[in-house]
Amino acid sequence: MSRMSRMRPVEFSCEGDLLSGILHSGAADARTGVVIVVGGPQTRIGSHRQFLLLANALAAAGHPCLRFDYRGMGDSEGEPRDFEAVDADIRAAVDAFRGEVLLVLSGRDLTAAEFRAAAEQAPLAEALGRSRLGQVELADANHTFSSAAWRAEVEQATMSWLAALDTRN
Repeated sequence: MSRMSRMRPVEFSCEGDLLSGILHSGAADARTGVVIVVGGPQTRIGSHRQFLLLANALAAAGHPCLRFDYRGMGDSEGEPRDFEAVDADIRAAVDAFRGEVLLVLSGRDLTAAEFRAAAEQAPLAEALGRSRLGQVELADANHTFSSAAWRAEVEQATMSWLAALDTRN
């Protein structure tokens, strides 16, 4: 099966706007999937194609993935907003996809530091509190996981988290 045939466009609603995404099919009997959330003003492809590459690798391992654009970004409707105002977008994507949450944060990144601070405050803390939450921090990585080694670390950390979920479920 070609890589393109495993991807399909999806749309879901967020406060009256349509959000656009790409669903990467995993195994037919998959019990665990991944919603990939961007950390700043970029589209669902990600810097250096990070999110596309990660979704392809996870789907090839059997885990379905959803990549999506926030309102006002990429192909999604609505007004652009900064990452401190995307809690409804994330909630809509998780609700549309269903699944536990793994945060992958880079240690050498001001956006990740700001996210950590925002995640302790309502309403983001409330949105994140609705799911079981795992977190991985790659202390030496930069904001975009720009090296092949850091991208591989993200992939491995996500695969390990998924394997642990599969054994619990």
